[in-house]
Amino acid sequence: MISSFTGFCVYFKQLKMLPEYFAFLYQKPVSEEKLTEECRRQQIPCEIQESDIGAEDVQRESEKFQAVLVGGIEAMDYGRVESLFSDSDVRIDVSLLKWMTAILVLGCFALLLLLVFYCYEKWGCKKWVYGVTFLFWAMYVRYAVFGGMPEFPLWSLPGRWSDFEGWGEFWQEVENQLCCIIRFWDHSVVSGYCECMGKSVGYLAVFLAAAADRVRRIGIRCAGKIVE
Repeated sequence: MISSFTGFCVYFKQLKMLPEYFAFLYQKPVSEEKLTEECRRQQIPCEIQESDIGAEDVQRESEKFQAVLVGGIEAMDYGRVESLFSDSDVRIDVSLLKWMTAILVLGCFALLLLLVFYCYEKWGCKKWVYGVTFLFWAMYVRYAVFGGMPEFPLWSLPGRWSDFEGWGEFWQEVENQLCCIIRFWDHSVVSGYCECMGKSVGYLAVFLAAAADRVRRIGIRCAGKIVE
């Protein structure tokens, strides 16, 4: 159990430290100097990193796409960046992988909390024990687990909760991004994120399964003693 939880901590920390950017993939080579100059002319505070992806002798099909990485996108720049790279073949929001992992991790920790509450119920603990446990759980998840996570880009959400059309477009965009990530999971701009995501969630799931099995064994042992 300890080793699996340690593995989760290591890979989730690595995931949080990875940079965030949008990856615009091109099947045909593009002039990165020209794009850099265009960004400067439009006063877009983005950093376009050079990439040597797109060589003809690569083995994986996904690596035949040349990648232009753009970081530092804020709400006021999003539309202009989308327009500038509108001729790209694929657009991947790499930071989405961080939030996907965060949601899965939060779900696992919620199940772990329910497992602890289940034990409390079996042991007949008082109500205040539940409250103290939840307080420590919330503080640990907020500061120890998710400390250092970037703020969620609220500007990407619809302006009003009643904007059903906007929410439909938002979830459609999320679905499209997931499809792109699955398609290019072995691409160099995504593979590192996918590895950290898979291993951190995998280790945490193993830890949760081991904890549930331990609780089951303790329950059987206690039941046996009661029968005796």
